[in-house]
Amino acid sequence: MWVEAAHALREQGIAHVVISLGAEGALWVNASGAWIAKPPACEGGQHRGCR
Repeated sequence: MWVEAAHALREQGIAHVVISLGAEGALWVNASGAWIAKPPACEGGQHRGCR
């Protein structure tokens, strides 16, 4: 779903699309492809300031 939305934005001329997936990471799409960056595991349920 998010990859298709990012490609639709690319078709409108946006070179790099980055979509936050919250605790699941982020999606980056450009002319070379699409990648998902996964965040490190957090303990205690807090996602802000996780180390």
